[in-house]
Amino acid sequence: MVAAAAGAAALVATNCDTTGPVPDDPIVWRTPRFVVTGRAVLTDTSVIVGARDAGSLVSLDRQTGAILWERRLDEFGAFFGRSLAEHGDLVYAAPFDLYAVDKATGIVRWTYRAGGGTHMSRYPAVAEGSLFVATSFGEVLRLEPNTGTVEWRVDLGEAVFPAAVAEGLVLVGTRSFADTVTRAGPLGAGRVVALSAADGTLVWEVAVPDSAGFPLSGGVFAPPLVIDDVVVVGTRSSRVLGLRLSDGAKLWEHAEGSPVRSVYSNPAVRFGDVAVLLRGDGLLEAFEPASGRRLWTVGQGGGAALSAPEAVGERLYAMFHVNLWIIRPGGTVEWRYGKRRDGDGLPVFQTGLTVAPDGIIYASWVDETEGRTSFFGAIRPPSLMN
Repeated sequence: MVAAAAGAAALVATNCDTTGPVPDDPIVWRTPRFVVTGRAVLTDTSVIVGARDAGSLVSLDRQTGAILWERRLDEFGAFFGRSLAEHGDLVYAAPFDLYAVDKATGIVRWTYRAGGGTHMSRYPAVAEGSLFVATSFGEVLRLEPNTGTVEWRVDLGEAVFPAAVAEGLVLVGTRSFADTVTRAGPLGAGRVVALSAADGTLVWEVAVPDSAGFPLSGGVFAPPLVIDDVVVVGTRSSRVLGLRLSDGAKLWEHAEGSPVRSVYSNPAVRFGDVAVLLRGDGLLEAFEPASGRRLWTVGQGGGAALSAPEAVGERLYAMFHVNLWIIRPGGTVEWRYGKRRDGDGLPVFQTGLTVAPDGIIYASWVDETEGRTSFFGAIRPPSLMN
């Protein structure tokens, strides 16, 4: 049975002022680099990121920002918001092909090439001792993480987006090809698909059609999130779905706003017992997984979503409206840092957000006072200054 999400009754709107004093400078270090990795990989001494220029993977010293090594992976590839995954001493990156790179040295251990002009999809996922990836041509693969050996391969026949793995299932979103022969053209309606992690067999699928009056608005960009046997997934057409993990049965659906403006493309994140999603128009929303009730929001829409949220302990870190935000349980804004008005000299945040166990935040931004130079750096939030 499908229950309609109530939404507004329990909604708490937070204060999103655009004025106020300029905070003390929290920047620990910065290096001029256009970094677009959705999330960096951290070691005890380094932060590894993908740079937009020429598909380079870069390792920086966590304390100083000094470059430890740099590896150009694809001559014609580039990181465009692709995230990284890790397993043991390897980091996996897919600017076009898929590379397994030694964290300490930057040496490429192995490469997987899909061939035929097909590039690897975003967000390789490591779970249950295996590496799960997708290609732009519609395939999902399970690879042995140390060698890149293909353990199974499934062709879904549609564009496949980032995977999530839970309870022995590989969960992906898809969008259909306009031309199913060449597998090209505009993308439209799609599915949420659950495959067996063991052998790739189809367990269940749920259609995600276009919204009425909005062609090419269907399907799913973002990887699903599983909380207590509920699969929470944001769709291309401004809907959030709650599906039962075991069989894909629809438990609830939340729909609001324009199917074009409020696209969900960033990964959802678990924050305590709630699912938090960042809409494409820059509104952060928290949902109760069991009922689909929207509990709180941060932001007022009309902006831009920059990077997937990240939950660390009792704080949620997010990047939208060109600002870096720290949110407490219940949707209370603890800190907001970045440009709020022209000429204030504060960073214009772009994308890339990673929080270390010690609380330092690694992110990228533009400095408008230095000819719009792009930087990647380390930020010490107020919680570490007291």
